[in-house]
Amino acid sequence: MKRYLGCCFLFACFVAAQVSAPNVGSARFAGGRVFAVHGIPANLLVAQAPWIAADAVSFSDAGGLLSRNGTLTLVGPDGTSFAAYASGEPAPVLNIDGLLSSAIAWLPSKHALLNWSGAAFLLREVNDSGFAGKVTCIQLTSPQVARLLVTHSDTSVSAITISVDTGEIISSDVVPAAHGFTFAQGPLLLSEDPHGLAVESTSGVRRSVTLSQDPLPDGDLTLERMSTDWLHIASASTGRHWALYLTSESLRLSLLPVPPANEAAQ
Repeated sequence: MKRYLGCCFLFACFVAAQVSAPNVGSARFAGGRVFAVHGIPANLLVAQAPWIAADAVSFSDAGGLLSRNGTLTLVGPDGTSFAAYASGEPAPVLNIDGLLSSAIAWLPSKHALLNWSGAAFLLREVNDSGFAGKVTCIQLTSPQVARLLVTHSDTSVSAITISVDTGEIISSDVVPAAHGFTFAQGPLLLSEDPHGLAVESTSGVRRSVTLSQDPLPDGDLTLERMSTDWLHIASASTGRHWALYLTSESLRLSLLPVPPANEAAQ
């Protein structure tokens, strides 16, 4: 397994090297196929073949956290598998946005956090009976504290902070500016607006990311992390894909080409 993942990932990187373009990260397309993405903003290319298939992914510059058939796998930057955990979870919420120690997952069917300690995956049950909504994003804000973003039935959003050590809820606060599906990129929050996404900073500065001239349906967008500063955005209604480079200082949106449907990962 380790050798296979490493070889597939290195093959994708080799394809990128052939066109002399910098590696941007990896993105998941239809059928769960994960492709390397390379290039520069506004001129991105997707590798010719996927290097793996997964049901959910999150990548940073240091590695990735992937889920496939209920098993979560932590991989390094070359695709080498460090550890795996058979969670049995069909729809985990994953995140890794820095070092491998930032890898964390929310397992909704088990009402639990799963994080990488540096030596093993640790599971902590959480009393989520008061959430009354769907967890759309999870993030380690410190080695001891996780933040969950929860969208409620009225489309309002709450930020729930939880002790990673005990699984106890520390605080629950409404996020005033957020609406519907909400995702965190460092200190920035991205949430749905009628034509795409709104990006809100901690100081209250709000920027719009327009993805469609026509209004998009609620819950239309999927966001997954391609690397530390790049996000992959997919629209179910339009079938379009984008890569968003987003930091506190910069926001750059690029259209992603859709890979051929006949390329399958092993």
